[in-house]
Amino acid sequence: MTIRHLTAGGIFAAIALFFLATSLLTLDTGTTLRMGPGFMPVLLSVLLLVLAIAVALERDPEQEAGARPVPWRGLLFITLAPLLFAVSIKGLGLAPALLVLIATSAFASRTMGIGQAVVMTAVMLGVAVGVFSHLLGLPYPLLGPWLSGGAG
Repeated sequence: MTIRHLTAGGIFAAIALFFLATSLLTLDTGTTLRMGPGFMPVLLSVLLLVLAIAVALERDPEQEAGARPVPWRGLLFITLAPLLFAVSIKGLGLAPALLVLIATSAFASRTMGIGQAVVMTAVMLGVAVGVFSHLLGLPYPLLGPWLSGGAG
């Protein structure tokens, strides 16, 4: 147990308790057979609280081996990917925005080659478009106004 684990566990616990309290005070949870709109937020908050406890109590094998450097490349690309997606979804449309998200995320790995990234991006893009557009019917056009010539 280190100060880093205690800090991370404390942050997770604070987030979990905030959402747990908000959900319990503002949403009807219902029962397991008739779930209300607050059931899943409460369940996820409890799971995050359990995770917070596990993280806080975890021992640190890095103390014996020395601390590793921060993986800045992964941190940068994994943070950048959803931001680019959020900025581009309305203008580019669902398919190109997902392409940007997946391809940007692939750059987070130092071990992934260009060929692997292209194959992974193509497969994940196909699955994501199939699920989000066709199965779930999200109200986003596959191509947005920036690519289809509309105003935007």
